Amino acid sequence: MGEPDLTPVPLPIEARMKVIHPLLSTGPSTPVRIIQCSYSHMSVRVPSGVFLGAMVHLRTSSRILVGEVRYSEPVDSEYEIHVRVDQIL
Repeated sequence: MGEPDLTPVPLPIEARMKVIHPLLSTGPSTPVRIIQCSYSHMSVRVPSGVFLGAMVHLRTSSRILVGEVRYSEPVDSEYEIHVRVDQIL
């Protein structure tokens, strides 16, 4: 299998997110918006807060990203989480 395509795409990016946790990952994924993204970090607008240290799985139309929530703050009627990207598939 080759390297993932890391070509930049216009922001924001519509995506689906799941928190990887036995008690929280049983339901459907949540629609989110990736508003800033690099190879190592991303900022994501989500409808509700996510606890610090949570592992998240984000799926866009072209990539899957896995990372750890490092920061979460309320912004208007949503939350903005900052994720350290651990894996891009």
